[in-house]
Amino acid sequence: MTNVKMKALDTLHISSVSPDNMLKDTEFEVSGAIADELERAGLASRVIDAPTPPAEPEPKADEPPANKMEPEPANKAEPAAKRRAKA
Repeated sequence: MTNVKMKALDTLHISSVSPDNMLKDTEFEVSGAIADELERAGLASRVIDAPTPPAEPEPKADEPPANKMEPEPANKAEPAAKRRAKA
């Protein structure tokens, strides 16, 4: 048997689904035969799953990656090893 997804239109109790009462708008699954009975009695309606649209990709950040080194500034002093080599 095929299970059918249903939505309660009023508070109801179906012991094969839940030990507690199901409040209005609660979604649950039952067999096709029980779904037909609940629909005829006006206690629940079938839930039609609409296909979800694909999620839009997030815009890319304009920031450079954090693992890239920045170029050295032009005013940086020479390393000590180069200064000793010149002397």
